[in-house]
Amino acid sequence: MVVLAWTVVMAGVSVFTLRPNPDDLFYLNYSQWVAAHGTFPVRDSLFSNLTYPMANWPPVASYDGLVGAAARLAGVHAASVEYMVMPPIASALAVL
Repeated sequence: MVVLAWTVVMAGVSVFTLRPNPDDLFYLNYSQWVAAHGTFPVRDSLFSNLTYPMANWPPVASYDGLVGAAARLAGVHAASVEYMVMPPIASALAVL
């Protein structure tokens, strides 16, 4: 019961923990691209609308694709999934 209580508490607290990071724009861009288009971009979508090659090749950021796919399936913005759904899930799994 103590473990389950800590799981719920930590999942709840994680929603209110805010630690912005300048890299969020870079990673959320990929997640939102997947949510909007249904595919992972293979060229740069942040600075050039698919004109320039990607800065990091091959594109192996599977977490960003997962967040984008979840957002597309739920019909919400990728940032909502990234900041409101994933932290409680990750926190609960970390406690368990």
